[in-house]
Amino acid sequence: MLDRDDGDDFVAELIDELLENVDKIIYANYIESQVVPYTVLQAKDAILQIIEVFYVFYVFYSYLFRAANLYSLLLAFLTFFSIYRQRIVA
Repeated sequence: MLDRDDGDDFVAELIDELLENVDKIIYANYIESQVVPYTVLQAKDAILQIIEVFYVFYVFYSYLFRAANLYSLLLAFLTFFSIYRQRIVA
């Protein structure tokens, strides 16, 4: 009877170890499969943020160079900061 319990314990430990190793391998494969999509998403977001900043500065400078007097210059600054704030908040 004791031999059978020892055999059952051995098989149970073997199955537990096997399942643990399978879980580790499946998890590692899952993480590996998600690395490229995550990297692409982060790169896309970074590029879009860079484009948005360049756009805001482009709008600011276009208003700045068209400013003929102090009122126009003040309007250019206010427009720039309102656009920039909207981009940062959104």
